[in-house]
Parts: sequence; structure tokens; C-alpha cells
Amino acid sequence: MNTLVWSKLDEKITKVGFRKIISKTYRMPDNTEAIFDVVEGGESACVLALTKENKVILTEQFRPGPEKLLREIPGGAIDSGESPLEAIQRELKEETGYSGKLEYLGKTYRSAYSTGIKHFFLAKDCIKEAEPTKEEGEFIAVKEIEMNEFLQIVKSGDLTDLDGALLALNALRSS
Repeated sequence: MNTLVWSKLDEKITKVGFRKIISKTYRMPDNTEAIFDVVEGGESACVLALTKENKVILTEQFRPGPEKLLREIPGGAIDSGESPLEAIQRELKEETGYSGKLEYLGKTYRSAYSTGIKHFFLAKDCIKEAEPTKEEGEFIAVKEIEMNEFLQIVKSGDLTDLDGALLALNALRSS
């Protein structure tokens, strides 16, 4: 008997709103049953964007979960029919007004209790081409900061999409 095999017994939607929650019942390897709430999510993309002067472009906005302003690398949802590259080009321009040379770095699941996938990019030589075009209900500040300040933010953990930032910093170090 494989001690890591789980069998799904049931699945039902328990909440639909901004996020769809699905309760999944599994038979675990020890033959017990357990229910897990899983957030259903689509795909998203985020980018560590750098200007020609090697400044980091960040956004700052209020987030309801932690109930505070958070610094973030630009990103957002991948729309239906859109590739991750098309989505991040659009999101970077919409949120910040910048565009740059993009490099795909990889993808990961958002969390162990989510079906969502995040794609990560690095953008170099970014230039500001326009003012941000925020969607209804978005209140975003755009900031350019020095790399040393960004590294301190990463070390403090005071950044969303920390996994993407670390992946991008590793790519920069390797190039």
C-alpha cells in the first residue's frame, strides 16, 4: 500500500463570492476521512520590474486580509484567453504605467490550499510610458525605490509575492 495516496470522496461548493471555497472530503492513507477547504483560483502573474537605473518599481495598496497597506511587486489576474506574458505586460502598464524587457522565471501554486497558479517574471530596463490606468475600486500608489531599500523590505517579509521577488533576485544574481 502506498502511504501517500489520498482518495477524494466528495466535493461541494461552500461559499461563492470574491473567492470560491470548495470543501473537499478525502480518505487519507491511514483510512480516516478529513474535510479540507480549498480556495478555487485562476492564474495570476507578478513581476519584479527594474528601471534602467536599477530602481525597483513597487505598488502600495490596502489589503483587507492583513488590514493594512502592503508593498507589492506589480501583478494581477490572467484574463480568459490571455497568456501569462500578455497578462503581465498589461498589468505592469495598467498598475504602474511602465513597460520593459520581460523574462519568464517560472510558476508555483499560490498555496497548498488553493488551485490558483502564480507566474513570475523579471522586467529590466523599464520606462514609464503612461500614467497608470487603475480599475474601478483600485487605489494604488506607485513607487521607485533603490535596490538596497528593496532588499531590506524583502528581508523584513513586508512584501506580498515574496516568492516571486526571491525568484527574480536569484535570476539577477545568476545573470
